[in-house]
Amino acid sequence: MKNLIKPFLDQKGITPYRFWHDTGISRVTAYKLYNDSTYIPGADVLVSICDTYMIQPGLILEWVSDGDSSLQEIPSVESEGVTTKSKGKTSKNVSVHRKRNVRSLLEAVCDLPETA
Repeated sequence: MKNLIKPFLDQKGITPYRFWHDTGISRVTAYKLYNDSTYIPGADVLVSICDTYMIQPGLILEWVSDGDSSLQEIPSVESEGVTTKSKGKTSKNVSVHRKRNVRSLLEAVCDLPETA
């Protein structure tokens, strides 16, 4: 995964300073997102950016393969746990651990308005 903040801001003519002030995220986070494409924002920062510029997260995030193209199937989620498919085999992780205080990326994306 990598962020596309720098090309997005450069295309719009927005400086990292303006990005920081527009979004209300921390200065350190704003500049780190701009200068380091491997830095992935947390859900709250992602929501702030998407709300500010009224964009979808896919415009500033990109999935990058680690080189193994055989593992590109999307996992299916079941009520007891997570089932993943890999090279024709299915494995099931019965317990999924989550921190209750932290919003997941999916929760943040679901909160975005349809016009974003």
